[in-house]
Amino acid sequence: MILDSKFLIDLQRELDRRRPAGAHTFLAKNEDVRRSLALISEGEFACGIGDDHQHAVAAFLRQHPILRYTSETAWIYSRIQRQLKRQVQLIGTNDLWVAATAVAHGLPVVACNADDFRRVPRLTVYQY
Repeated sequence: MILDSKFLIDLQRELDRRRPAGAHTFLAKNEDVRRSLALISEGEFACGIGDDHQHAVAAFLRQHPILRYTSETAWIYSRIQRQLKRQVQLIGTNDLWVAATAVAHGLPVVACNADDFRRVPRLTVYQY
């Protein structure tokens, strides 16, 4: 499964507060599932956490394979974007890249804004 950027940010904030909540609960229930990240999530995660946590972010990211973009990902991105635009249901650009990466790799996405991701055809979405 691919962890969305907001999931990562929530997970880190739960750690900072020492109050496990939705993100930790989801991981505990799915501890045997292989987790990965879309490339764009690395930047979004860094933005959401900030420079004070750069080393912790880097350590966390090393635990999860980062799925790089391919030409196939770019074409999937363009198809999804055009279809959602025609339907007047566009989602954020970064979320589109996460979705395209997930579709290209045949993986589900874990997100708190699951309704946005559910607009994407052929994408399985888990909400936490």
